[in-house]
Amino acid sequence: MQDELLPCGFPTSLIRKLLLRNYPNQRISNEAIVLASELIRNFVQEAHHRAEIEAECEMEINGDDDDKSSCESGSKNAAKSFETDNQNEHATVDRVKSYKIATIRHDHIAKIACELLMDFS
Repeated sequence: MQDELLPCGFPTSLIRKLLLRNYPNQRISNEAIVLASELIRNFVQEAHHRAEIEAECEMEINGDDDDKSSCESGSKNAAKSFETDNQNEHATVDRVKSYKIATIRHDHIAKIACELLMDFS
């Protein structure tokens, strides 16, 4: 199991090195590596989702769109509106068609990093 990919897509050796970084002599089971990789996968997905909301809000505020209400209250309201739209399949399809592609930059990640780290601590 040394260099194979885990179900989440991370190499086993990478997860093992991350876990052994502070305690190099610690013994780690394969099950612990799988569990840690799933936690890291969830963390990365959540970071991507939150940074994507930040990027979309910035694009909407800086663009020529008249409807800026989803971003005026920050990314929390944007996330709630995204979840509400997911309940109605037709609204989701219409909303996705109306979106432009927002590029996630390092400053979007910096904006969400503090809250994300507190949520995962």
